[in-house]
Parts: sequence; C-alpha cells; structure tokens
Amino acid sequence: VERGDVAGSEGLHAVPLDSRHFESKLESGEADLALGAFPGAPRGLRRQRLYFSSYLSVVRKGHPKLGRLRTSAGFRVAHHIIVTASDLGHAAHHVAQHALEGEIAPERVLLRLSSFIAAAIVASRTDGIATVPEHVAMHLAEPLGLATFRPSIPLPQFEIAQYWHERCQRDPG
Repeated sequence: VERGDVAGSEGLHAVPLDSRHFESKLESGEADLALGAFPGAPRGLRRQRLYFSSYLSVVRKGHPKLGRLRTSAGFRVAHHIIVTASDLGHAAHHVAQHALEGEIAPERVLLRLSSFIAAAIVASRTDGIATVPEHVAMHLAEPLGLATFRPSIPLPQFEIAQYWHERCQRDPG
C-alpha cells in the first residue's frame, strides 16, 4: 500500500509488491505498508498479525459429483484448477501448491492460473475444483454459485500480517 496525491489530496493506493523485494519499497518510502502472507519477511520490519487462514475447495453448486469430491479418492481423481504461486501476492501459497501437486496426477490438472479469483470463476463454469484461501472462497461462493468444502488432503494454514518500516512507526496513519 502506498500513499500519494490523487487530484491534490492524500489518497490510498493498493499496488502489488514482489515478496522478494518489498522490504526495499518499505525502506525507501515507495510503499508505507505491506499486507499479505510473506513467510520469509525480513526480521527488521515491524509486523502485526491480522489473522490466520486456511484453504477451501470450490466447485459449481450443480457439480455432478459434489458428494464424491469431499472424499480423498474423489478429490484426487477430479479435475483441478491449480493456482500457481508467484512472488507477487500470496507468497505462502508455494507450500499449498506443492502439496496439491503432490497428491494430484498431472493429467488431472484442468488448468493452471495465477489468480485465486480467476480460478474460482473457472470452477463456477466447469466441473473443475479450485482450492483457494478460505476468505476468497467465502466471499465468492454466493455471487458465483459455488459450493465450498475442506479439501481432503492436508494443506497448511497461513498467516496474513501487515508490515511496515521503522520510519513509519510513529506515523498516525
């Protein structure tokens, strides 16, 4: 998150931050606050945990095998929409992506995308399963007509926190 002038007044701008380099953006003042799951965040930054989250799987409500998808065997043989981790956004997703790919045969991967929201949209229009952060699933379930369930394979919880540089510690904003 960065602050800046918008038509002559202070404003708040959300910008993507590369998880490998967000410390330098905070240090330089290019960004004032970083929000997200950054498991390798530098120790020199100020940090506040906001919440812990986990994953849910989503499918369209009319999925013909919805009951079976909740079982371990049914989950593994279904078609999956895999969200690929990147250094932008939810960096902690690398662990979950690796766990999913370790359980799902490559031929069961319907599609790979870089966005949790795009994966949920594709799941709403196909017979594919998307496994996304719980908050994303809960916000999109009703508008997209999705059924949600806990994946039958173990996936890690992750922490969402906010980070800022020491120079902003006394900033009332």
